[in-house]
Amino acid sequence: MIIIADSSPLIALAILDQLQLLTHYFDNVFIPYAVYEEVCSDDKPHYKKLKIFLTEKVVDVKNKYMVIALNERIDMGESQAITLALESNADFILLDDLKARKTAIRYGLKVIGSLGILLSAKKEGKIKSLSDVIQILMKNNIRLSDKIISDVLKEAGEID
Repeated sequence: MIIIADSSPLIALAILDQLQLLTHYFDNVFIPYAVYEEVCSDDKPHYKKLKIFLTEKVVDVKNKYMVIALNERIDMGESQAITLALESNADFILLDDLKARKTAIRYGLKVIGSLGILLSAKKEGKIKSLSDVIQILMKNNIRLSDKIISDVLKEAGEID
């Protein structure tokens, strides 16, 4: 299975030292160049981990016109990620931003977010407490909606 990843979920997984979950669940993880630039510049937190993980995972986007059109509504990394997912017939796209997720769904893409990956890991026993992991993300200024947090914690059996 192929997944195309955007910046925010990569940063969230890097904060938690859980980037390897992507290669556990997916045969191929790819990113567009804009995402690489967003997460791997030397002034970004966790850039060293991300540079190592993302080596040989950067793919050029071909349809520049689609990227430009999408970039009117969402950021460049998300625009390139959605375009790349369509071009590569990806099985999933990894997005956390709500506007980008809605855009990807309109194009028929299957969307998963960082919490979806972490929920799968919790169900497999790779993570003990999803609520602890969410607290770490929130302390590191990762924005997550209260509704998504509640839904994921319910599905994980951590709240009623």
